[in-house]
Amino acid sequence: MYPRLIVDLNKLRENGERICAMAARAGIDRVAFVTKCFCAAPEMIRALETVPNVYLADSRLENLKRYPKTAKKKILLRLPMLSRAEEVVREADVSFCSELAALHALAGVHDHVVTQVAGAGRRPSGQNAQSGFDGGRGRPAGGRLLPGRKKSAGAG
Repeated sequence: MYPRLIVDLNKLRENGERICAMAARAGIDRVAFVTKCFCAAPEMIRALETVPNVYLADSRLENLKRYPKTAKKKILLRLPMLSRAEEVVREADVSFCSELAALHALAGVHDHVVTQVAGAGRRPSGQNAQSGFDGGRGRPAGGRLLPGRKKSAGAG
């Protein structure tokens, strides 16, 4: 009666392996599979467990919590709320950050933080942050204009 989705877990694993092989031929050594589309179903996570060089990513912290034990690195795709910083550190290996206070909360206890910097009315873009800050000046790392960038016409 109800709609059902039947997933061939072997094909999911094989497709993951093919995607990783194609990425490797293009010089890409890591691939992130977004699990939100299947609500982090444990059996699907397990199917991806044997695929090499894979991160598992989701925009919902609740889905990361549902993952079965895995050696794969986990990425939280959504910017975390400051009040959930402890959960983010516990559940995710990589997270995105755009607020200075949240960056302070995650600094030193998180494997990897990608800072997001918005500029000139554009959507935030990711910058890898090794130290989290730019020379102690209180700006998120990567918070500078890139050389050769010009303000587009009409940008306010």
